[in-house]
Amino acid sequence: MKKSLILMFLLILCSSKYSFSQKTLLDGKTFSVNMFDINNPSNSIKETLHFAKGKLDAVQSRTHGFKPTAYTSFEIKKGMISWDANCQSPKEGTMSWSGKSKGDKIAGEVIWEKKGKSVITYRYRGQQVKK
Repeated sequence: MKKSLILMFLLILCSSKYSFSQKTLLDGKTFSVNMFDINNPSNSIKETLHFAKGKLDAVQSRTHGFKPTAYTSFEIKKGMISWDANCQSPKEGTMSWSGKSKGDKIAGEVIWEKKGKSVITYRYRGQQVKK
């Protein structure tokens, strides 16, 4: 009986609309964002974040060798999505993205680590691009 209740609970949890394992909640969305270096706010970058097929594509970062990479996401409360991704470039290091999105808005932080260089931390904020 006890095992049956536990199994039933796990089945309900795994099939729930708000399952903890959802990974592609932002697929099909594209955001235009402004990124600001937290140590030098006048150093800003425009970036386009495109989410598709379970991957984040930081479009302008491709020029530095960063390719689309898998992202994870989950709904932290109704309509609020938390997400993260780690993009790798053979020459430019790692960009660790994290953020939250609600409706057509997105905001978060990027930590760019390059071997032999100081870590750069950006904050970003943006809006969904309408098709």
